[in-house]
Amino acid sequence: PPLLLLSPLNSREQKGELSKLFGVLPVERKAVTRGRFLHLFLVNFAAELVTIGLIFLSAQLRLQRFLPNQETEFVQMLVENVNDAPQIVTFTIVVFACMVIITLFQTTVGQIFGYDKMNRALIFSFGGLFILLFIFLMLSMNDVIPMIKIPEGKMQASTKILHYIVIHFILIVLTIICCEITTKTVTKREL
Repeated sequence: PPLLLLSPLNSREQKGELSKLFGVLPVERKAVTRGRFLHLFLVNFAAELVTIGLIFLSAQLRLQRFLPNQETEFVQMLVENVNDAPQIVTFTIVVFACMVIITLFQTTVGQIFGYDKMNRALIFSFGGLFILLFIFLMLSMNDVIPMIKIPEGKMQASTKILHYIVIHFILIVLTIICCEITTKTVTKREL
């Protein structure tokens, strides 16, 4: 899917040391930083739309019939579930949300602390997140805290669309927050 093509976007700037070029251009660092975050969100969003379009196109054309090894259990499961395009769209939107959050965090940490320290910060942050999730899971399994229950059955299309809009709104707000935090921090270092 197009989501996989996004990872090299920010690394090209680092490898090409384009940040040195930004010091020469008559553009404020604030504008460059805001442009970076806008670019990050729009590229991810465009990849999401292309992926969703491909999902519906492949479901309509029944492209799963061209998969090799039709008798394997995995392909059979895939063929059964490929007709449930809304479920796949929901999964795509969740993956998109995770990609945006990860790239927001990477860009914010990389801009503020430097890209050399970014890997360490990512390891500690995601390690801490997984530890918190594990603790939450253990507490909910032992009935210390109530378990979050996902409603069973199919949701109406309008409810799903509302959820999708809310998810995207939250991502836009997160992008703006990370952008402004980074912009304020980075512009303090500007000469």
